[in-house]
Amino acid sequence: MSVHNGSNQYEISLPLEKVYRIAIILLPVVFLLYMIPYLVFWGEPFLGKLVSFTKGVFSRGGFLVLRPYLVRGTISIVAGIVLHELLHGLGWVFFARKRFRSLSFGFMMPELAPYAHCREPLPVYGYRIGILLPGILLGFLPAVYGIASGSFGWLCYGMLFTWAASGDFIMFWYIRDLSPKTMIRDHPEKLGCIVLE
Repeated sequence: MSVHNGSNQYEISLPLEKVYRIAIILLPVVFLLYMIPYLVFWGEPFLGKLVSFTKGVFSRGGFLVLRPYLVRGTISIVAGIVLHELLHGLGWVFFARKRFRSLSFGFMMPELAPYAHCREPLPVYGYRIGILLPGILLGFLPAVYGIASGSFGWLCYGMLFTWAASGDFIMFWYIRDLSPKTMIRDHPEKLGCIVLE
């Protein structure tokens, strides 16, 4: 984490390389967090389906078995990436004075990372809501639904988008001690924010 102090403000930012390293560590944690309860409730039917699916894939015409999963999976992932950023914006827009005019969305080419950005200061509790919204709505809730219903597809979707929110969870952790009344501005170029005092 880097913290740069100014006269009435300071920056809290994280290098993307560090976020990626932490995210790699979190990958097995997220997997086990969701997969263990899923297997406790649905282990036997899941293993039966897995064996049947594997036989289908390795038989003649196996690609035909995989193709619908690949198509649906690709569409779901692309839609989830777009929704992830839109949900950040949706979380922030309710606390921004200029509403949607305060938001911008884009793609950082060198890092291959999409982003949502709010140009005006927000109360820290509003900023936190915007940070956590994608991880909860696209990650946690679909995974819980997958565990409750036995849907392996929803479980995988939830696992993927919980993990995709790793940077958001890390940022939330770094600003956990700020007072709820603190004003905060999303950093325009880095993963982080500028705390206004």
